[in-house]
Amino acid sequence: MVLSEVQQDGSAETDSGDADLFGKIYTYEELRVIHAEREKPSVKPSHWPADTEIDPNKWVWWLPEDWGQGVKKTSGGKSLKCYIAPEGKRFFHRADIEKYLKKLGKPELPKKEPVDTEEGRSVHDAIPKWPTTWDLPHDWRLAFRKLGGSGSLHKIFIPPAQNTGFLYHRSEVEEWLAGTRKTAFPFAFSIRTKSKAEEETQQGKQKRQKIDDVSKSCFFQLSLSPSQED
Repeated sequence: MVLSEVQQDGSAETDSGDADLFGKIYTYEELRVIHAEREKPSVKPSHWPADTEIDPNKWVWWLPEDWGQGVKKTSGGKSLKCYIAPEGKRFFHRADIEKYLKKLGKPELPKKEPVDTEEGRSVHDAIPKWPTTWDLPHDWRLAFRKLGGSGSLHKIFIPPAQNTGFLYHRSEVEEWLAGTRKTAFPFAFSIRTKSKAEEETQQGKQKRQKIDDVSKSCFFQLSLSPSQED
């Protein structure tokens, strides 16, 4: 699957081939939700059990939006982390929540925590972070592109109403906003460039293999030749 064009909703139009160059494309709103810390209620909801208070610590990332995270005090004075369903039902373990959601026909809990760094992640797992040191208009979109050679990831910027190309750097974005830059790097060109590089690499390997085969053949023939005397 090859990303050849970006749709208006941020999804990718694909065709047959390799799909390892570009990651998912995110809007400002999507990234704002992903990276925002879960907002906790200031007052304990009325449907919560009487012996449970709001957990003041950071809530788990996988908890559904309409659920709550609390702390139950045991008779021995210990605190147990628990999770409260919208109906007021209390759970202590993720596995039990998953069974409960499945029974109700609700969506499964996410299996992988969202991350905002490209370090140690594939182009499909890494989630970009919206710039905070400069003002990128909120109608732009972000993604990661895997670079050739090193395989490292580079954040790319996709202009609004521009569904076939992207920009690499802040300076390019500023030029675009100032109207001094009119062209973007085409997604399709990146795919063709990668395919051509892979083709040249394969051709180089085949050429070296032929040279090695000829060298081995000549050495074998020389080894079998009778020795000559003066």
